[in-house]
Amino acid sequence: MSRVKVRDLMTTEVVTIGANETLDAAEQLMLAARIHHLPVVTRSKKLLGLVTQADLLRAQVSVFAEVSPAEEASLMQAIPVAQVMTTAVCTIAPEDTAEHAARVMKRAKYGCLPVVVDGVVVGILTEGDFVELAARALEAQTGDLFSLGDDARTAARGRVSERVANKGNPS
Repeated sequence: MSRVKVRDLMTTEVVTIGANETLDAAEQLMLAARIHHLPVVTRSKKLLGLVTQADLLRAQVSVFAEVSPAEEASLMQAIPVAQVMTTAVCTIAPEDTAEHAARVMKRAKYGCLPVVVDGVVVGILTEGDFVELAARALEAQTGDLFSLGDDARTAARGRVSERVANKGNPS
């Protein structure tokens, strides 16, 4: 049986940001693209670091500080991503197995792994990619639950629940 590779799961249209861009720009990119991780790259797409939604939250001014919204916005527009990004980024190669990537992410509690070849970002693998893989695996076993009618969906869920109760062994 062939193993699933990182290249089979990764997102290849990666949204990235430059190190001199601002925290405000990073936040706007994340919101627009509905993502939580931004690889920080050079013009030639060499990986410099990673900025996450959690990094942006940590960089925000506390609600208890006596700072006006305008002052906070001004700060977010003045601070470069390079000041908050993580530079010691764990990466993975496209030819690595998805199983290896999942173990690295689980052990280190990473939400993503940039996929690089010779230091250049060629993709990103996120928790969402693994959720998609799990959904596809479940659909392959049970049929597409979303395209079934209510009665068929209930029956399929019952079969899945029965298999789980029997630890995967058909009755």
